[in-house]
Amino acid sequence: MARICGVTQAAVWKWMKKRRPLPAEHVLVAEAQTGVSRHDLRPDIYPRDAGAPAIPPHGSVVVSDATAVACDRGAAPHSYGAGA
Repeated sequence: MARICGVTQAAVWKWMKKRRPLPAEHVLVAEAQTGVSRHDLRPDIYPRDAGAPAIPPHGSVVVSDATAVACDRGAAPHSYGAGA
């Protein structure tokens, strides 16, 4: 997450330790790189539309640029781009 957001690992650790949500300026980049919806990352600033599903169907894989994130732990390995 630190690499995706362009911050240090210490910064991410502080967000987690203080139970802070992902800062708003990083939400769209995190969504694009991980496939996790902005609605799930920050529902307080990106409310979900009534008809939108909360999560992708079981076993599906969300792909965004060089990122593939499996929605089922056994479906596919995680890939975070060429440098990972």
